[in-house]
Amino acid sequence: MLDLLNHRFLPFALASASDPLKAAILSSNDHRYRIAFKARNNDIIAVYGFSWTTGKYAREEKPIELSRISEVYFLDDITDFLAGKQELYSVFVHEMQRGKSYRLWNTLGANFINTDLLTRKYTYHFERAKQ
Repeated sequence: MLDLLNHRFLPFALASASDPLKAAILSSNDHRYRIAFKARNNDIIAVYGFSWTTGKYAREEKPIELSRISEVYFLDDITDFLAGKQELYSVFVHEMQRGKSYRLWNTLGANFINTDLLTRKYTYHFERAKQ
């Protein structure tokens, strides 16, 4: 997940003019932007936070209150998506809240920086269609 966050998400999100990550970080109380991943039973299993001190994401070891987490995703859905095993038109964000930003989700949907993911998704889709 750190590779995804630091090398795919972070450059895209920091460069986004329409939904600037920098503004979200600076407006948070502790100047951090956290993304968490949870298991199917809804337990948070990993939290990664960005701060200007390090300039990158790192796993946070201390328990974090849910109110201090910016985005939450199901871990198995993200790993399936990255492996190309998520069906083309499925939605892996199961609890989208109105008015909330989902920057990681938007990054993964940006075709121009995710050609490897697109190739895996289409291959998976057409292999299943052949069956």
